[in-house]
Parts: sequence; structure tokens; C-alpha cells
Amino acid sequence: MKLILVDHKDSSDINHFSGTSFFMKKAIEEEFEEVVGFSIIESIEDVKTVINSGVSAGLKPFGKKLTDFIRDNQIKSDFVLCQGGNTAVPYYKHATPIAYWHDSSWQTFLQGYKGQKSFEEFRFDYPNLYAWDKKAFDRADLLLFSSDYVAEACVKYYGIPAPKIRVIPFGANLQYWPDNDLMKRILQNRLKSSSLNFTFIGKDWKRKGLDNAFLLVKKLNWAGIASHLSIVGCEPEIKGIDNSPFVSHYGFLNKAISKDVKLIEDIMQNTHFLLHPAVSEPFGIVLCEANAYGIPVIGTRTEGLKTIVAEGQNGFLFNRSEFVKKAFDTILQLNINFNKNYTFLFESARAAFNQRLNWSSNVKELKNTLKEFIG
Repeated sequence: MKLILVDHKDSSDINHFSGTSFFMKKAIEEEFEEVVGFSIIESIEDVKTVINSGVSAGLKPFGKKLTDFIRDNQIKSDFVLCQGGNTAVPYYKHATPIAYWHDSSWQTFLQGYKGQKSFEEFRFDYPNLYAWDKKAFDRADLLLFSSDYVAEACVKYYGIPAPKIRVIPFGANLQYWPDNDLMKRILQNRLKSSSLNFTFIGKDWKRKGLDNAFLLVKKLNWAGIASHLSIVGCEPEIKGIDNSPFVSHYGFLNKAISKDVKLIEDIMQNTHFLLHPAVSEPFGIVLCEANAYGIPVIGTRTEGLKTIVAEGQNGFLFNRSEFVKKAFDTILQLNINFNKNYTFLFESARAAFNQRLNWSSNVKELKNTLKEFIG
């Protein structure tokens, strides 16, 4: 199967977009028989043009650029796939079917990141972004989203027929992950550990709920359950967190630097649970990465997390207002027979990664979906 793959982010940078563009492209090139690459990098200035001048003024040049590229080079392809964006989709004119694989719409993005309270507010405040969404949804032959949350919003708010939409999760953005022999050693080390080790990973620590993660670990220590929190990717401003004896700060770790990669691996190998009590999260790549190490997730019942976490299998999700109490009670219950309970969660988390939270499996599903569409 031949594919034209349109980059909307810098897919050569392993850190850009949390590495998603890099790893998605790598897996696609390994799975498809022929991939023709084409870049249309979406910038903040392009978004501002749409907001201020309209969809036609902002996006027609990108649709023309992609259409002309295919026509001028006489490229025969089965499908065009835009990864991580849809700038070229609304005004794309070629006969080759087009799809895009994304984790959000403008409506879900702004609702989560900017505190937009309702669809009506979004449509009133950003009419041109609504029009961008709508034109892209209508023009695309297939819509591929990483979570049920965005797929359902697309149907509910834009009237897009559900059969036009597929949910295909993203995968873990990891170069390497433990093999089965190492996984056995990791499990035994975690079971022998004198403390429960929790990890929080994320740059946007407010949105991802570090405040509640810290409160949970603090409460466990107060209750006599020795617990430790590793914080990766941010420099939080939370009272008492800097000098806390049960917190380690690592800041940003670069996946392009070998010593940082080794440190990430060491942290993950020694982590019992990933804490992700997010206020908003369109998907949550880090949850997939945790599951690759057999780390179950303790998070909030919101948006993309509900696609990733199967309750009581590879993690637990709670309402944000009850997160600290419910997570605390769950850990107490797990501690009653910790070795048995944790071994089950560890194995289930790794199975979730092997089966549905890795790029290889999901790009195979992508390929089958595109084949099904073209018959």
C-alpha cells in the first residue's frame, strides 16, 4: 500500500509534540510498502491568520500546495494521511482519498487548554476555528482520532456521521522498552522495595494535576505508608514541594540525549505507579509509556485517559474532586495483599501496551482501516 504522509509538525525532532510525530512517522514507514513524505508545518501565525482573516485566507494556500504536489509529481497513491494536523485538508482538491490522525479538534483543544466552558462559547468566541474544524471534518474521507472523547465530540457538536470516524490510539514514544526477562527482574525489585514509588511526568504540571499527585503521596506518608514521588519534565511552584523529603525533582529530560534516556529508564523501572490526575488530557502518551514498563496508572476520569485505562486492569481513574481520597483508599486496599494485587496490575499494564498502546500495533490497525475504506 502506498501512502503520502503529510507532516504538520517537525517529525525529525524526537522531543517535538512529545515525540509523537517522530514515532508515528517511523512506524508508518516500517509498515507501509511505500511512503512519500511531504511537509506542511503548521505555525501559530497560520492559526492567527485563520482567526483574524478567515478559513479561506488562512488555509487555501495549504490545500493548493498539497494538491499541486500530487498533481505536478504525478504521484499515484492509495491514500493521503496528515499526521497531527489538518491544515491542508479543507481545501484539498485531489481525487486521492485523504485522512488525518489527530488527538483533538480546535473545540476540544481549547476546552482543555484554555478553559472554554462549552461548545457554544467556543463557537461564539472562535467562529473561524469552528469553521476550520467543520470544513476539515466534511472534506476528509476518514477521520482518525486517538481517543473516544474527541470522536464523540465530533459527532455530537459537528454532526459528522459516526461511520466516517475511527478511534485508533497513539502509542508509547519509546526507542526501547524492557524485554520479558528484564520485566521479571523489574517486578521482583518493585515487590521488594521498602517504599511505594510514584512518578509524575509532564511539562504543563497544573493541567496534568501535580498538586493532587503531591497531596496523595503526602497523605500516604502521613498514614505510615512510605512513599516517594519523582517529578519529571517541570519545575513546579507548589508550597512545600521543593524541600519535601519524599520528592525528587528531575526537570526536563531530553530523549535525544543518552544519559537522559538512561535516567528515564531507571526512573520507570523503579516506579510502582504513574500519577496523572489531569484536569484535561486529550490523550496521554506518557500513560502508554508507563504501561510499557508494567506501571499501572492512577489518574482522573477525563477525556483521553478513558480510552487508555481499563479500570482495575492497567490502572484506576477517579473523579478529580475525589482523586486524593479515592486513590488513597485504593492503595490501602491493594496493600492488603500487595504482592498478588500488584503483580496482576503489572502484568495487565504490560499486556495493554503489547496489545493496544504501541505504535506498531496501531499503525497496523491504521493500514487495515485504510485498506477497508478503499476496498
